Amino acid sequence: MRNVPGLAGANWLLAIAFWAGALPVQAQPGAQGRYDLLACAIRSRDWTPGRKLEAAGLLFRWAGGQWGQRGAPHMLIETLDYDPRDPRLLYLAAGDGCLRSRDSGYSWVITTDETMTELRDVSVDPQQPDHVYIALPDGVAVTRDQGATWRRLDLGVPRPFTKTVRVDRTRAGRVLAGTEQAILLSEDAGASWRVVVRGDLVTDLAQSPHDPQWWLATLQRGGLMESRDGGRTWRRIDAVPADRTLYNAAFDPHEAGRLAVAAWDAGVLVSEDGGRTWTARNQGLPSARVWRVAFDPGVRGRLFAALLEEAVFVSEDGGRSWRRDGLDGSMVYDLVFVPRARPGASREGAFRDRVRQVIEHYANPPDPTATGYQHVAAKLYLRRDLEWASRRLVELLRDPQGDMFWMFQAAAIAFLGRETLSAEARAALGHAWKTYHAFRGDTENHWLLYYTSLYLMTELWPDLPAGAWFTGKDSATNHREAERWIRRWMEVTLDEGQGEYDSTHYMGLYLLSMSYLAEWASSAEMRERARMMLEWLMADYAAESLDGLHVGAHARTDDWSVLEKWYAVSSDFGWLLFGLGYPLPGYSYPVFYYAVSAAMPPPEVLYRIATDRSRPYTHRELQRSRRRWRFQEGSAPVCKTTFVSRDYAVGSDQGGLFQPVQQHSWDVTWAAGDPRGVHNTLFALHPHFATRDLQTYYTRAPDLLVDYFRRFRPSYDSPDKFLGGSPYEQILQDQDTLIALYDIPADAPWPHINGFFSKDLSRLEEHPSGWIFCQGGRAYIAYRPLAPYEWRPIDYHDWLPAAEGGRRLYSPHRKNGAIVQVASAREFPDFAAFVQAVTALPLEVALEPVPAVRFRSLRGADLHFTWGQARDWSRWKRFDSPHVRSERASRLLVLEHSGIRRVLDFRTLRISEERTAAAGRPTAARTPGPG
Repeated sequence: MRNVPGLAGANWLLAIAFWAGALPVQAQPGAQGRYDLLACAIRSRDWTPGRKLEAAGLLFRWAGGQWGQRGAPHMLIETLDYDPRDPRLLYLAAGDGCLRSRDSGYSWVITTDETMTELRDVSVDPQQPDHVYIALPDGVAVTRDQGATWRRLDLGVPRPFTKTVRVDRTRAGRVLAGTEQAILLSEDAGASWRVVVRGDLVTDLAQSPHDPQWWLATLQRGGLMESRDGGRTWRRIDAVPADRTLYNAAFDPHEAGRLAVAAWDAGVLVSEDGGRTWTARNQGLPSARVWRVAFDPGVRGRLFAALLEEAVFVSEDGGRSWRRDGLDGSMVYDLVFVPRARPGASREGAFRDRVRQVIEHYANPPDPTATGYQHVAAKLYLRRDLEWASRRLVELLRDPQGDMFWMFQAAAIAFLGRETLSAEARAALGHAWKTYHAFRGDTENHWLLYYTSLYLMTELWPDLPAGAWFTGKDSATNHREAERWIRRWMEVTLDEGQGEYDSTHYMGLYLLSMSYLAEWASSAEMRERARMMLEWLMADYAAESLDGLHVGAHARTDDWSVLEKWYAVSSDFGWLLFGLGYPLPGYSYPVFYYAVSAAMPPPEVLYRIATDRSRPYTHRELQRSRRRWRFQEGSAPVCKTTFVSRDYAVGSDQGGLFQPVQQHSWDVTWAAGDPRGVHNTLFALHPHFATRDLQTYYTRAPDLLVDYFRRFRPSYDSPDKFLGGSPYEQILQDQDTLIALYDIPADAPWPHINGFFSKDLSRLEEHPSGWIFCQGGRAYIAYRPLAPYEWRPIDYHDWLPAAEGGRRLYSPHRKNGAIVQVASAREFPDFAAFVQAVTALPLEVALEPVPAVRFRSLRGADLHFTWGQARDWSRWKRFDSPHVRSERASRLLVLEHSGIRRVLDFRTLRISEERTAAAGRPTAARTPGPG
């Protein structure tokens, strides 16, 4: 494993209080999720020469522990190293030479000639990264110009077989080489060498990230050796067996005294005291044939081990217990962590890297039997395996299905394969669009997918008669209808908001639809409208996200992601667009189709809005409900408030029913370093359902409705659900204080409140005052129920993700409510001080005749809220925050952050941008509209 410098002693001082405005710089080294794990490996079990390999060469660990191919398969890559200025620049020691990649391993160039083969190792000089050393079966070579030219170095020993080479990370030109019989040291960039210790074959050299003078060397026979003086003198560590091959040694970047060694037939050996004592930690490993160990520099205590042709295993507790992580049947030559943060690369370059990762994943799926439309599209995009892509498309089109979800995939393939699909495949596409009657759907995202696909396909095939389309209309008629609907959707969205606002999953379908139009529409005016709508949608998300998690109220989410906030398509886009958090395992298809169409990166001001949480702010916005067909007219306004800080977010709508099935009305979300599997949220709701409400929004027969929705939304009528809006809920929010009131009629099916208290709260205390005090991450949370309650377990349901350890606050009272006050742990000396501050706040509560609250918040706001009181929403703006602003019906969007002011004028289709010195570049840019 390559050492990652700068991880030791990263203690950051709290300079200014949380609410003073200027917050301390957050730590960068060691931040979770900032490293990618690459494996040099081959899936070799049961393989013989001449057979196709499932995966080989450079493999990549995707989020969630899945692995995929990076770049083209390669039979033998021993190891790799990277340029610290730009870790996209990789050097790989391979059987056919030193490979160089400038795009994170997706494409390679062999930089050496036939005289340098069977490379064993490669090492970049961190102090002068153009200098790269390679270990050869007959010595060492160096390049001083990134591989343009190479020169052999004379080691001065009779048997120069070199297994490993490593450059001192703190001193330029100081190089150690491990050969067949000795460790050699050069202090003049390889001009001269001296033997510092003799012994058996040296298999690995490692330098401590905590003390650059401390080195470890593993031997084929001879055990483990260490140097405490930068490699000048060495001694054997007696506690490690000398009769087994040791393949590598690793320092824990987080714990200075923790070391690990991969020992053949002895397993994983770990020391917690700097090498004085060692323990075999093999519980959970199926064998002791361990080839590589590597500590994760991004996650404390996480250790990986590769077992020969078994799998990669991972431990979250320093090797005490293990679980299988993937790459079954693989021979793993090395495990290397490469920084995800790219200090030498532009933001757009890093964005393009992420786009390429997504496309390559679908072009080389971990499961070789996965051959759907997206895999065909990936091959067409990359222009690989084109004959296969055409054949597979013909097979898929024999039985098209998926309605509008089929349409958008078929449209992408049609455009990506315009020049490369076979005549048979093109004919099959035409036949499918003629004979498969795709359902238009009954939701906003369905209609947008349907009409975007129809708009583009009628431009690709503009002169077809009515008989060539499943609609029975000719190309021109279909195109006019699609264009009218798309333009109207854009106008309503700009003026009144989205009906499926801030959906954690369907957000991706809006983004991919606009990405399609921005890339493939023939009209320059439509392309520009789509590009500007993409910025609008990005801005809507960027202002209401926390480390890539979509926070606050949502028109639609699901039973899983309402608890595990990370598990949503919006997280995929947070990662893709802004480099935040983690992508979903294997990436979602909306992210993929966004990537193969326009793949527009966000402008810099939006990147800053999404990533900077140094100052807390309140964001307000106007959206709209789903269209109501019965009992009420049109759509209702949805007035949202979201408070965002670096440690937590609080978000809500005003209460009421705006989407009948998957609405989420309010919550608290706290920051979690790695949110995967974490329920970092707290909220409550009334588990409402009613046939009348479904009739309001759907036109189907009333007697079928509840059963119909239960089939694919099985939590809909459950008393235990944690998802859904209620007409009997009203909400008031001021910054990070929230009051929710409930007045549930006697005939309501479930007259109780469900409060979700997560398994991942680090503490929960019930106070004599009636407050419940919790802590999640660095967020202190006070929850004051207004009616008596009891704690119940969270029962298992097929539709509910595992929530072991969490609690349900069950309050069976029709007149009910809660007060929520959140603050940062940075504001108080300790948790007790927060408890004291909240319990001292003035509070009056009444439940009769209707729930009412008078409360002074921690921020000094006097809040008076009574169920049913009239509230004026007429002045609520489309967007209203320090960073994103738009007046109702103005069709102007103002984005502003740290000296950049960007204005999108949808009336003229013009974008203007101004920068001040605070932006780092005092320039002004003007972007004209189309034409």
